[in-house]
Amino acid sequence: MPHGGTSTFYDAQVIEDGVLRKEPEYLTDFWTRHAVRFIEQQAQQDEKQPFFLFLSYNGPYALSRLLLREGRNRHAADYRNQPLLSFPREATHPWQLHNRDFHNNPISIQRVATEVSGVDDGVGTVMQTLQEQGFAENTVVIFLADQGWAGGHGGFFGMGDHTQPVTARDPMMKIPLIWHHPGRIKAGQRSQQLVANYDVMPSVLSYLGLGEQMPQQPVSPGTSFTSELQGAKTDQLHPAIFYEFESLRCVRTRTHKLVMRYPNGPDELYDLQQDPEEFNNLVTQPAAVALREELRQQLDTFFSTYASPQYDLWHGGGSQTVLYDGIEEELAQEVPVTPPDLPDGYQPHTFELPDGFESKLVAGPPLVTHPTMGCFDHQGRLYVCNNAGVNLSAAELEAELPNAIHQLTDTDGDGVFDRSTVFADRMTFPMGGVWHRGSLYVASPPSIWKLTDTDDDGVADERQILVDHFGYTGNAASIHGCFVGPDGRLYWCDGYHGHEFRDKDGNVTSKREGSYLFSCRPDGTDVRHFCGGGMDNPVEVDLTDEADVIGTVNILFTRPRSDCLVHWQYGGVYPHRERVLEELRLSGNLLGPVHDFGHVAVSGTARYRSGVIDHRWQDNYFATQFNQGRIVRVELDRRGSSFSAIERQFLSCNSRDFHPTDVLEDADG
Repeated sequence: MPHGGTSTFYDAQVIEDGVLRKEPEYLTDFWTRHAVRFIEQQAQQDEKQPFFLFLSYNGPYALSRLLLREGRNRHAADYRNQPLLSFPREATHPWQLHNRDFHNNPISIQRVATEVSGVDDGVGTVMQTLQEQGFAENTVVIFLADQGWAGGHGGFFGMGDHTQPVTARDPMMKIPLIWHHPGRIKAGQRSQQLVANYDVMPSVLSYLGLGEQMPQQPVSPGTSFTSELQGAKTDQLHPAIFYEFESLRCVRTRTHKLVMRYPNGPDELYDLQQDPEEFNNLVTQPAAVALREELRQQLDTFFSTYASPQYDLWHGGGSQTVLYDGIEEELAQEVPVTPPDLPDGYQPHTFELPDGFESKLVAGPPLVTHPTMGCFDHQGRLYVCNNAGVNLSAAELEAELPNAIHQLTDTDGDGVFDRSTVFADRMTFPMGGVWHRGSLYVASPPSIWKLTDTDDDGVADERQILVDHFGYTGNAASIHGCFVGPDGRLYWCDGYHGHEFRDKDGNVTSKREGSYLFSCRPDGTDVRHFCGGGMDNPVEVDLTDEADVIGTVNILFTRPRSDCLVHWQYGGVYPHRERVLEELRLSGNLLGPVHDFGHVAVSGTARYRSGVIDHRWQDNYFATQFNQGRIVRVELDRRGSSFSAIERQFLSCNSRDFHPTDVLEDADG
């Protein structure tokens, strides 16, 4: 396959004999058929030779949005409407970040069951084929998995990287391990030894009589458990096993588990005999201090012995670089998702607001369908970047131009928009805009646009590219804006995909890889780098009357992830990718944030200018937190050449469907 996982078990891409094609067969059955064919080919050899078969099913694949649809294999009808009580129905754990739509969802649970049974069919067919071809008595079969999975256990659904912070609960770490070799391994045995994946290689080599060929470098913590396979009762192989996941490290004994996260926790300690579901965290209990320190020392000793310094995240190492190529069937959404029109009497989700405040729905489908960012003009008309509800790559966006900017008008003055026109169609991915001197200035990669409606019919008839070319991939980490400063210049942000500017003769005038804030005159001339660095995604800025540039940025730091409010200083250099620093003039330390929100996916921001609601809020900044479903108010206080900040919650919603992207101040405050 061109990638590891699969988001569909039918019409999946496979590479067979060097040719990339789509396979219509149920993918699990497809792999089984190939395994059976291989075994039959070995049986047809005139001179029988030893063979090795590695059969790696990519199901069950309990990740993709297919879990919201019924399965299609032969088991789907059997599981339909079955309660499947082996999947616990527990409240969703607060740390569960992804897969929340699947948790306690009968369709998702039944879908997983169908895929597990599909693999069970395949394994049974392979075992039957070995028997039929006369190989069963002389073939070692090992059945194991690459990772565990929680199906509602402890309130989790999925693996440890589907949570925030990443987790290492037992269901996520336990995997099946079954050995089969008639005549040498007695059937039905169960071992209670603690073993880990690093024990598999020395055990296989030892069982095959090749133990002396175990590689000596790098040093392995693995131990052979061959004696267990042959029924011998041995002393414990390991007093504890160890694992790590990103910046998480864990030691697990028969009775306890310690989880530590670098650098700031949270840490966990569980008594697995009294609390096998890992509900009662003992890490801060005074009575557990000695045990915690004993386990921590074991953890430190293990990783100081076996960790590779190059990849030791706890001691300055970096992660192993992996180029992720998204799964085409999962990322590419060929048919746009169009929400239905709002029915009469529709009531949106309830928001939690300060006393004395109320919310009002002012627009929805069909006026807008997938709104992201926007701005008002001098007549109170709202310009909204409206997404088509389709995920596409940069090349696909430029080929299809599926997105648009809508102009919304409140024709009767009741505070609700009742008319919508497509102000600018055939856009790539517009993200933000500002109305300035009769035109709309918009960032839509790879360009900064000036859009003008000369005849006031609600449609821009003049479209001018002011600045390009900015790199982008199709995700939101790209150019955002524009914004107007008190100096009359346009400002915008650029995410971590680089840029390449050329003059009218085609000569490169600027080419860099980092993230930057830019400014230019309203006619597109005099383009300047305002500041830059290695951060992932600066989103929006708003300027004070004194021209201080305050803005939101996602992933200013990575360990731990920090989404921040930043006082962008002219000529400033910011974290976190060091390889782009050679593009910048660094005369001191990298600059940090005014305020760290944590891992919230911060988005749009606005300075509250009028103070109409509360005069004490004048010049506070409002910011949206996409992941948390919140809008917060940030009080800034001048401290020397920069600011200190206090965060106050303003609006929140407990619906998982609420993801605020922008906040605007209307003319009435």
